[in-house]
Amino acid sequence: MTAFEAMQCVDDFISSTNLHLLNVKDAGPTFQQLNAKGWPDLTLSIGQHLSNTTSWEFLEDVSFSDIILSKLNLILKCNLSHRVTRFKTAYGGHNKFIQNFKPKVNTIQQETNFCNSKEDLDKETSNFQTSMFPACKRSYKTEKVKKNFNINWWTQDFDINEKDLRVLQRRASKTSGTEQLKY
Repeated sequence: MTAFEAMQCVDDFISSTNLHLLNVKDAGPTFQQLNAKGWPDLTLSIGQHLSNTTSWEFLEDVSFSDIILSKLNLILKCNLSHRVTRFKTAYGGHNKFIQNFKPKVNTIQQETNFCNSKEDLDKETSNFQTSMFPACKRSYKTEKVKKNFNINWWTQDFDINEKDLRVLQRRASKTSGTEQLKY
C-alpha cells in the first residue's frame, strides 16, 4: 500500500464516520529524531464546532523520548457563575427545598410541555436551573471551596535539574550522529 492509498483510506474513514480533523496544516512535527521527522498524530472530533474553537501549541518540555508533546486548547464559552457554589445536601434541608421550589413547579412543567424545538428545550433547561438555584440557596448550607492549589512537593532543586536537562537536550539536538558528546 502506498502512502497515497493509506491517506485515501484515512480520508474515507473520516468522511464515512462524520468526523472532523482538528490538526493544523502548518504544525510542527510531533516525532523527531536526528535523521527523521514525522507527523503521525491525528486529532479527530465528532462536532465541527470544535474545529473552530481549538488551538495547537507544541510544548518544549523535557522528555526522554523522541516524541514532542502537543497541547490542544479548547476555547469554550460557558457560564460558570453557579458552578462555584456547592450545597451540603447530605445534612438535611430537603423539606425546606420542597417548600421553596413547589410554587415554581407548575409553571416550569407547563413551559416544558410547550417546548417544540431543541432551542426551546435549551431555554427551558436554563430557566429551570436558574429558578432552582435560589431555592437551593435558601434551603441548604453551602460548602467553602478550597482555593489553595500550592504544590508542596516541587522544590527549587527540580527547577535547577529541569534547566540542566533542557541545556543537555539543546546540545544533543545540535550535534550530528557521528560526534561524541562529553559531559
